[in-house]
Amino acid sequence: MRLLCLFASFCLLALPCSLNAQPDVFHVPFSFVAFDSDFPAGDYIVKAQTHNLKLALAGDPRSLKCLSAQPGRAMEFSGLNTMVFEKIGNLYVLREYRIGALGAVRALPLSKSRREVVSSYIARGYRPEPVLIAAGL
Repeated sequence: MRLLCLFASFCLLALPCSLNAQPDVFHVPFSFVAFDSDFPAGDYIVKAQTHNLKLALAGDPRSLKCLSAQPGRAMEFSGLNTMVFEKIGNLYVLREYRIGALGAVRALPLSKSRREVVSSYIARGYRPEPVLIAAGL
């Protein structure tokens, strides 16, 4: 009985790790920026870790980029992993990666030069609009 309880406890502790163990595939129909990198439109494989986010074009492992990510605000459990962009004029900026099963958010900061570009769009009257893309859709 003690062994069974120990095994059940281990399974419960390992559950959050296994929920995000498989990378997600997202169809992103537009080019975008994240931190200091440009990304073309395409299908992306995304893997979230504690302090970074790994993005790669599906079928092209050479395109792998590792982006610094910070824990963001908590959210409700939705079951869907989601990439959150801001559309500012014709510029798309990857801002967050939401891990629906865990209720966790990984925020993606921009480099100083990218923040200046975003500021110039806003100064010209463009306002950020959220664009959400869920995995597998």
